[in-house]
Amino acid sequence: MLAAPLHLLALVLVVSGIQKLVAPGAAAEAMAHARLPLPWRGRPATGIALGAIEAATGLAALAVPHRLAAAWLGVFYLALAGFVLLLRARDADAGCGCFGASSTPPGTAHLALNGVAATTAFAIAAAGVPDIVDVIDDGLVTAVAYVLLLAIGAAVLLVAPALTSEISRLLRSEHPSPPVRTFGSVS
Repeated sequence: MLAAPLHLLALVLVVSGIQKLVAPGAAAEAMAHARLPLPWRGRPATGIALGAIEAATGLAALAVPHRLAAAWLGVFYLALAGFVLLLRARDADAGCGCFGASSTPPGTAHLALNGVAATTAFAIAAAGVPDIVDVIDDGLVTAVAYVLLLAIGAAVLLVAPALTSEISRLLRSEHPSPPVRTFGSVS
């Protein structure tokens, strides 16, 4: 069923967009670190604008069962992947600004999740977009299970970048590199 992945990707954008609207500072700082050519770069207004666009994109994909909405979702996630690449290139230690005040350095997980999300949205746009009403028409138990599945999936996707970043940091600090030995060195 294509409805679940589409609605999950849309829901993540709604949640992250709302978090940016509530706490726009981290997103504004991330855009400043990436040195995007925006008129209000680094100011909360840029974080608010991005949050509004993100939330609207997610809501549109949830509300409008149309190939264009799914394709726009794919374009948006592709743009987020491009932003992650740009931010990593310009300031790999800067926070990503992904989820409002919760911000981690842009890691491989950010890039992978955005790439998979974009690919999934484009595939759904090509295959045909499901309607949320079809899920609800299957009965109350199915609708409740579907909503719970979406909530769990969104929680996993929201936590994954921070979790992989933290695991990576812990592995680097707990396992320091062995000393480099050169030819003729005495140990």
